[in-house]
Amino acid sequence: MKNLSPINIEYWKLNIGYSVIKKISLLSFILFLGFNLHAQPYDKAPETKKKVKRITEWVSPSLKAKSVKGMASSFDQNGHLLNYTSGGEPSILNTYNILNKKGVVLETREGKGIDLLLTRYTYKSDRTIKEWSFRGKLNREVVFFNKKKQKIEMKTYSKGLELGNKFQLKERVIYKYNTRKQLVSEKIMVYNMPNSKKFDTRKKTYHYHSSHRYLLKTIEYDFDGTVSIVEDYAYTDIKLSKAPMYKVKLIISNYLKDKTVATKEFLYKKGKIWQKITTERGIRHIEVFADGRLIRLRSYNNENIYRVVDYQYEYY
Repeated sequence: MKNLSPINIEYWKLNIGYSVIKKISLLSFILFLGFNLHAQPYDKAPETKKKVKRITEWVSPSLKAKSVKGMASSFDQNGHLLNYTSGGEPSILNTYNILNKKGVVLETREGKGIDLLLTRYTYKSDRTIKEWSFRGKLNREVVFFNKKKQKIEMKTYSKGLELGNKFQLKERVIYKYNTRKQLVSEKIMVYNMPNSKKFDTRKKTYHYHSSHRYLLKTIEYDFDGTVSIVEDYAYTDIKLSKAPMYKVKLIISNYLKDKTVATKEFLYKKGKIWQKITTERGIRHIEVFADGRLIRLRSYNNENIYRVVDYQYEYY
């Protein structure tokens, strides 16, 4: 690899959902098709010349089949996500955010009836507190920040039902940084519940170029201390000015436990993302972007296409 100047790594999420899912809980919906596919196309509206008001998915099993309305995400004029709802079955997934004047989420309501998931957020100078109730249990997540606004610790608690009336610690994560303010490790402690102070530990480490600041590799360790996942990063240079800019070109994930490999390939046009291609176990997802907007998803099982999603944009 060439000698590279410091870069600004871009991270992209596959924030795509499939709307024809029958009678599943809200918590499991997020992981329906793997690859961390989420329910809405964007957590925040993409930046375009016009302000995005709504993004609607149109889903079909092939290029020729008729599309049905999938998820629809709505945003305020500052690009903050207001809600996303399922087009075909609104009782399965309806999510609404209540924002303050700065666009910060104060409350989120997901679903209806017994499956209603209500989440409230509290913000302090050194921490953010998230609380949600679901089917008889109250959960709390507390994220702590240092003076540099870096996340340094996260704790998750639960109470109710078999756990009793006092919060029990479920998980604790400690984040460490180098002198360049880059995250170098996450230590995850998972507690044996209920009423137990014993815990199992796993970790994830981040490795950077010795003289430049781009990420080269991440390594995840299982609870027994053995390496479970290794991710390697490769970059491409996009020369739009005298100082070239380097962006992620390829991420290779090696799952050592089951000896499988997943890849994420990023293609660019004029410095902007054009395609993201994610492949694992014969399943391939191709995301197509135009001017920073996700406009189409095509999903393949080996070479057979089984899903096409087109994204319709409405503007203020």
